[in-house]
Amino acid sequence: MRACDCGKVAKWAFDPGGDMSTQLFWSDSGIAFANNGEGSPRCARCGSALSGMQPVELSAEARISGDTIGLRACLNGYVCPSCGLEQAPAGTFDMDNYGLGAEGAKALKGAIRSVGLDV
Repeated sequence: MRACDCGKVAKWAFDPGGDMSTQLFWSDSGIAFANNGEGSPRCARCGSALSGMQPVELSAEARISGDTIGLRACLNGYVCPSCGLEQAPAGTFDMDNYGLGAEGAKALKGAIRSVGLDV
């Protein structure tokens, strides 16, 4: 983000994108992701084996500077047969070095741009 015509780069006191993704994906109230440690996917909560992907609806909220940003994703994921946790496959929202990444990442980037932010 440019501070003025001189080209000086503005600095943020915090990284709003990093703070948002932490709340949406890496907090206890964020979207859960199946663990893909050693072969077959395992439940993020109880560690049970997961199989048979099915449609799930996952949601989370992030609070940035007093505003709430909600994310609701309908995708093929897992429902744990033991504890019932609905979760996304590992890597669903990951971005690669070029910002292309998985389909979920592309959708998230589009949503962020639709509210005037840049990724």
